[in-house]
Amino acid sequence: STAFQACDIVTACYPQHFGASGILLSAIQMERPIFGSNYGYIGDCIRSFGLGVEVDCRDSEALATALRKALQRPPTMDPVRSRPFLDFHTAENFRRHVQMLVVGATSDGIDPPPPPRP
Repeated sequence: STAFQACDIVTACYPQHFGASGILLSAIQMERPIFGSNYGYIGDCIRSFGLGVEVDCRDSEALATALRKALQRPPTMDPVRSRPFLDFHTAENFRRHVQMLVVGATSDGIDPPPPPRP
């Protein structure tokens, strides 16, 4: 999308949001690093796959400090560590998972979620 192309970084600061965010995947598909919450799935993905920088979005001082640092030195996305995240979140992989849930199996097997890289 044009909005993501215009961004240097994308924020996903959802305090105490446990689930996923479409913004996370869209940003990574456009190769934009994430500035996001350290909580839940978003925080786990940022840490595990080198997607950007995480912060406690409930702490206004920590958030302000992290924003100032990001303005001085923008976060980056690790192109190697982020690849398994992108590979897992494809339309084809989603189709295969739905097929597995409905039918009980896929014709070619199903890949497990990618392991986090240290």
